[in-house]
Amino acid sequence: MNVATDMEKHLVAVAFDDTKTNAAALRDALAKGDYPPQGEPRPLAAMPKPEPGTVLVGKTTQGALMRDVPAFWNGYRDYTPRKDIVGRIASAKGPFDILVFFGTWCKDSVSEVPKILRILDMAGNGDLRLALYGVDRAKKEGLGMSEKFTIQRVPTTIVLRDGIELGRIVEYPATSNEEELLKILEKK
Repeated sequence: MNVATDMEKHLVAVAFDDTKTNAAALRDALAKGDYPPQGEPRPLAAMPKPEPGTVLVGKTTQGALMRDVPAFWNGYRDYTPRKDIVGRIASAKGPFDILVFFGTWCKDSVSEVPKILRILDMAGNGDLRLALYGVDRAKKEGLGMSEKFTIQRVPTTIVLRDGIELGRIVEYPATSNEEELLKILEKK
């Protein structure tokens, strides 16, 4: 059986060998959560392996980042932020724009960007609008945004309100990403 996924649209396409099963049996098993029928549960969707040395450059989405560079997905899945701080981020009144500049080639980005993404997803605050920009080793993304915001190191997370920068987290936070993000969001 082959499985393909589109994380942006949350669709999973499943190809199966109809000499061993039929579509109705597979549909029933998927609907009941009985797939696979034997052994330990495992994810249906497998992310394709990127070409070695893949560098994402330009504006991207969270789904594309995690699909194309699985190390970001691993960090996201394995991070558990403080729920009390995430709750306060969830109630922040905006709108805020959160720009995250990262390098897929950068170990600091692989370590820290998934944490920011996990925090924002757990907060579920529609007033926090995320924009992700992959940069090359020269810290350029081809749209002029890295120059506009003078990006010198990655990852850099910038919080804007009404186009005015409230603060940024550069590389590693002083405390935790959720605490630093909350401090910025609560600035008057």
